[in-house]
Amino acid sequence: MSDARTISTVVSRKFQSHVSRRTLLKTGGAFTAASSVFSMPYVVSRSAAQSEPMVFWQFYSGGDNSAQAAWFEEMAQAWNDENEIKVQLEYIPGSSEDYYTKLSTAFAAGQSPDIFLLSPSDFLRYANNNTLQDLTPFLEPEAQADFYPDIMATRMVNDQILGLPMEVEPVAMFYSVKAFEEAGLSEADIPQTWEELIDVAEKLSTSDQYGLQFETRPGGYQVFMWYPWMWMGGGDTVTADGLGSNFNHPGTVQALELWQRVVNQDIAPREALGGGSGDVTANLAA
Repeated sequence: MSDARTISTVVSRKFQSHVSRRTLLKTGGAFTAASSVFSMPYVVSRSAAQSEPMVFWQFYSGGDNSAQAAWFEEMAQAWNDENEIKVQLEYIPGSSEDYYTKLSTAFAAGQSPDIFLLSPSDFLRYANNNTLQDLTPFLEPEAQADFYPDIMATRMVNDQILGLPMEVEPVAMFYSVKAFEEAGLSEADIPQTWEELIDVAEKLSTSDQYGLQFETRPGGYQVFMWYPWMWMGGGDTVTADGLGSNFNHPGTVQALELWQRVVNQDIAPREALGGGSGDVTANLAA
């Protein structure tokens, strides 16, 4: 099991009545040359009679996300330069929570985008609502081979490919060398066990800073950050056969108790600053 969050590009089922496999394969090749990892070559295309642009919602803009924003713009332009049916890239401002709220509202109002980004925490909700277009018939074997099987499997339901992985985010823990030095710690003190982690975090904690940070705001990102701890403890959410809950597994309980312990001992904050623990700028500047 991968301890990574996979952002995917998905296509609304409102394309279904306008799907043309021939059009897709004809127009897709030129864009593939521009980027072999971008998902647009393999999305469902409208027939030539549908001249309206394909509206593509995404949530990356300037600042820390400048590179991602520029990438989207370049790929959309490359597609538009080669194809009759255009892509209309739309940036949705605000936090990720704002984005998903607006997305839900748009679907409820019948004004949803044609293509949009989804995080793992929201993927099944849209898949179970029969919202997403099955892309399997439009993906040649060589196109599917561009993706690692384990990653592609995270976007499949009942053998249907309902989204294309485009960003896989592994989880890593970093430490401040400056904070280590000020606490009298060195590289030799980098923890190897959970108990050592708590011990080091206690030494790093001062009246001005916490020694450790976890995501304490409920939501998909919190689950994404917590899963690796559960797996490190040997736990899992479901049984090996996938038929039952395994949430009472000792490893799962141990991971929950670890997070509870560091918060109760005031080693980690009960509430992160800014947009949550992932908001590095807000939390490190504090």
